[in-house]
Amino acid sequence: MSRKIINALELEPMGRGLVISVVIMLSLAVLPHAQNIRPEIVLLFFAFASWRILDLFVKPDIANRWVLYVFAAIGFSIAAWYYGPPVGRTPGIAFLIIMLGLKLIEIKTRRDIRVVLILGYFTLITHFLFNAKITTVLPMMGLVFGFTWLMIQMGHVGSKPHRLSDIRLAGKMFVQAIPFAIILFFLFPRLAGSVWGLQVGGPSGISGLSDRMSMGSISELIESSETAFLANFKTNAVPRKDERYWRGEVFWQTDGREWKAGRNTNPAAPRLQSRGRTFEYEMDLRSRTKDWLFALDMPTSVPDGARIQDDYTLSRPKTGNSDNRYTLTSSSDYIASTVSPEILTRALQLPDGVSTPRLTNLVNDLRSSSWNDKEYVDSVMQHFNKNNFVYTLKPPLLTSDKPVDEFMFESQRGFCGHYASSFITMMRMANVPARMVIGYLGGEYNPHANQIVVRQSDAHAWAEVWLQDSGWTRVDPTTAIAPDRIENPIDYSSSANDGIVRFDLGSDNLIANLLRESRWLIDSAQLKWQQWFINFDSEKQRQLLTGLGLGNLNLSTVASLGGLLAIGTLVVIAFVLFSAERKAIDPVQSLYYRFCRKMAKKGVHKNPSEGPRDYLNRLIETFPEQATKIRAVIGLYVNLRYGKNDAGSTRQKLRQLSSAINAV
Repeated sequence: MSRKIINALELEPMGRGLVISVVIMLSLAVLPHAQNIRPEIVLLFFAFASWRILDLFVKPDIANRWVLYVFAAIGFSIAAWYYGPPVGRTPGIAFLIIMLGLKLIEIKTRRDIRVVLILGYFTLITHFLFNAKITTVLPMMGLVFGFTWLMIQMGHVGSKPHRLSDIRLAGKMFVQAIPFAIILFFLFPRLAGSVWGLQVGGPSGISGLSDRMSMGSISELIESSETAFLANFKTNAVPRKDERYWRGEVFWQTDGREWKAGRNTNPAAPRLQSRGRTFEYEMDLRSRTKDWLFALDMPTSVPDGARIQDDYTLSRPKTGNSDNRYTLTSSSDYIASTVSPEILTRALQLPDGVSTPRLTNLVNDLRSSSWNDKEYVDSVMQHFNKNNFVYTLKPPLLTSDKPVDEFMFESQRGFCGHYASSFITMMRMANVPARMVIGYLGGEYNPHANQIVVRQSDAHAWAEVWLQDSGWTRVDPTTAIAPDRIENPIDYSSSANDGIVRFDLGSDNLIANLLRESRWLIDSAQLKWQQWFINFDSEKQRQLLTGLGLGNLNLSTVASLGGLLAIGTLVVIAFVLFSAERKAIDPVQSLYYRFCRKMAKKGVHKNPSEGPRDYLNRLIETFPEQATKIRAVIGLYVNLRYGKNDAGSTRQKLRQLSSAINAV
């Protein structure tokens, strides 16, 4: 086919149905970005897509050059207003979507559709820069299949390009690409960091715990079911429910209403004596905006590149998404004995004006009835337990400049932050060193993945007090008011109306068990996907090659090996397809092709587009002396190929056709 004909085909206008299919597929590709970029950008794309469909039914066309210029000015102005220059992940994708929408307006020809489909493939890839979960992969694979099917439609010439047989061809191409994808993924040389190193997690209205906390601020996180982090345990030993305190930051300083870290610039070397079980696990944080890391209380090892502070918090500068994963060990029973005069001074500081006469009287009464610090801690806990304190998600706003006093004697309704803050204040007023720890409590154990899933709704605050015999000791004032908090997560749906905290005690009915098992299996699959695909970096590639006995190969050799395997796979697939194609040819066609080759050797070649009757006429003109035999051959072929025959007559005519060909 000449270049002129090819160019004419590429500029051929496409049917209305095909254009609508392309618009729908591209819209499905852009729609998931509604949670990643400004909704105005996505709505603008759909406005462009709607305009293109409207243009199909309006004559003359309304999508002229000036309309396109106006839309381009509007689109780029909106993107620039929100994002500035198209530099970076989110701004770049926003501008890409606008340009895709503009190109969609002007598609008319076969070439235009090819261009937007290629842009559609690229748009699908950009989703993995925000979310590379396995639940994202499956719908994206469906869209890739759809784009491939539309690409095949571009190869048809005629008025009916939508052929269902092309779905089968698209499926074959899809399956044939899988071996190449596997080989190149696992053997292509990797740099440090995962293949999706640019991914920074999905957007969220809840960003997690902050480096400051006021009374009641943690209760805002309870409404979020988003995953805070995953803890994947190396062995079958996992912490009990009452051991699942996940340590985050430690707060030392308060102005009476708000707490913050106020870390010492010269921390003492932390000392920790493990007395019980230890757990080895890998943490996978879903998002991280601060330098500090979470760990099961208490950490006994320090992840690579991190440091442990004098209050047993872990910190590591955040430089990329790979920093959200780290391995460490923790002990559930310990003696944390790190102390110094500076630490004790920090743990006793209170701002002027925090105490009030009635709060001072309460502290003095409880202190005077206690023989030591341990008994005083128990007395304060009993005070919370025996009085009318309520654990609630909707505590009243503390409006006075003495919030602890107002809470203890007036509202008596609060969340974990209220109780931890008030408890620590009462400890310090009695000269008992105390500090606040924020993190998470609990988490759902998935036995299929040996994994604990901790959600934002598990956010919690508790206290640590210094006791002479046991060092820094965890005290959770919440347990005095709501002891079920240790064993069970908060049931937000039943607690949201009146704010009174109720707990999810689980359900043993069949449907609930099936849903729970399904969720665990999905989480387990996601974990494997995360380990072997999302986190597949140069180190994991080296481990894989070592397991295959190829650990000594350098990067260039690995790349060569991958290339050879890819070529070998291509050869195998080509051989299989060629063999299958030869087997698929029916005997009638095979005999006719043999006849055509025989005639070609005599100087009369069959043209690719030439039918049997036209070929017959040319053959008779060239070989008039054999006209009878040639007519017999082609007549038998046409009768077998296009006539109605039963099995017996078909076999007989095939023998006759073969004999007639031999006689020519």
